Amino acid sequence: MTLFANVAFKPLQPNKIAILHHSDYWIRRLVLNGAGATTISVYPETSVIHIRLGILWRALICAIRLKFWLTLNCGLKATLRKLYDCYLISLLDYIGAEVVLTHVDNSHVFQRLSRADPRRSYFAIQNGVRTLTCVRDGLPSHIEEISMTNFFCFSRRDVDLFTKHGHKIDRYLPVGSMVGAAYRSFYPDVNNVPKYDLCLVSQWHDHFYHEIVGDEFPQRLARRTRAALDAMNQFLVRLLSETGLTMAICARDAGAEQEFYKTLFGEKVVFPPVDLRNFSTYRTADKSRLVIGLHSTVLSEVFSWGHKVLWCNATEDEYFEMPEASLSYFHGDDYALFKHRVLNILDMPQSIYEAETFENAQYINTINPSLSPHEMINKKIAETLILSSK
Repeated sequence: MTLFANVAFKPLQPNKIAILHHSDYWIRRLVLNGAGATTISVYPETSVIHIRLGILWRALICAIRLKFWLTLNCGLKATLRKLYDCYLISLLDYIGAEVVLTHVDNSHVFQRLSRADPRRSYFAIQNGVRTLTCVRDGLPSHIEEISMTNFFCFSRRDVDLFTKHGHKIDRYLPVGSMVGAAYRSFYPDVNNVPKYDLCLVSQWHDHFYHEIVGDEFPQRLARRTRAALDAMNQFLVRLLSETGLTMAICARDAGAEQEFYKTLFGEKVVFPPVDLRNFSTYRTADKSRLVIGLHSTVLSEVFSWGHKVLWCNATEDEYFEMPEASLSYFHGDDYALFKHRVLNILDMPQSIYEAETFENAQYINTINPSLSPHEMINKKIAETLILSSK
């Protein structure tokens, strides 16, 4: 941990609700719906440390209570992590937070605080599909298990995945994916006439296509992800050439990412406008007959609507497996079989597809017809605040 570059003497805004990590847009827009909350950015997102006498005093008391000196024999990093946790808890004490939320459910800082701080309730909201990289191979060396108190997860699949790998979550709250379900609740009567045959959900990242130096886990994962994306893209290049199917690509930006696909597919694809905060990816998916991708969260979200989806794991990599999707999961490097699966799903009557995949979709990303995830989360937070005030 490096030293902070700036010191802030301005006090934080008092609030009963705190949001940990600066990724707070969807919590504020969907869960809080304009209600007040204070966001606390966490290292390394911020280079600012808040200095006030009340904060420092609380941090000292917290450090004594948590017996930070017991970490001295565990090395400097472990001691600094403990002291930093004490500092964050002191901030939460200072602003009077009773509930702490995060949309970064795989934040180890958040997870540690939820265990070390019994004075308030902590709720993590799942922000993406979880795989072996999240629960097994991608954990830092100092993390023996994922451990936290309350977890608003997507579905039973996540409960089974975390449990299978020995992680400790006190309360699983399977509510579904918050952002994708919000789109569906805002636009419940969408009945788009298909504009595209296929919709590719891009998972392109610039660093995949530069020299990947090193052999630590992040570098190995980047190589595997690039190989899987390249194999899938080659399938799609050939498919479009042979069938004349139309395809839209949902990119995150209109720069290098789109240029990459233009070089690959030429004039055979289109790029709808990118406006992620106004659900541009979901809008395009709704206008497509079949949504294809590697293991994007969007696939799970759209699948739960009953929309036709295909996970494509052409490199047969365990990191990108989704066998729970049944016929909507393709595994293998046989192009002919891939083509057959795509055409078969496209030709399948919608009612038959939904009947065959409904249970699979619910297992991957649950849907509650009465309340959307953000409404269920809002309700739980309100109940917690009422209890804490008694």
